[in-house]
Amino acid sequence: RGGRGPNPTAVDGTPARGVVQRARYLGRESLVDFRMDHDGSVLTASVPGVL
Repeated sequence: RGGRGPNPTAVDGTPARGVVQRARYLGRESLVDFRMDHDGSVLTASVPGVL
């Protein structure tokens, strides 16, 4: 690997790259959908609003 660590995967417990597919604001929070690079799955995160 030329001195680099493991490729990022959910199995290794290392950060896995995701690209924002969709984001929407729902009053007090936002829902953000990420398309994960390693398997193409969609991860949805709820992010609280900041006042």
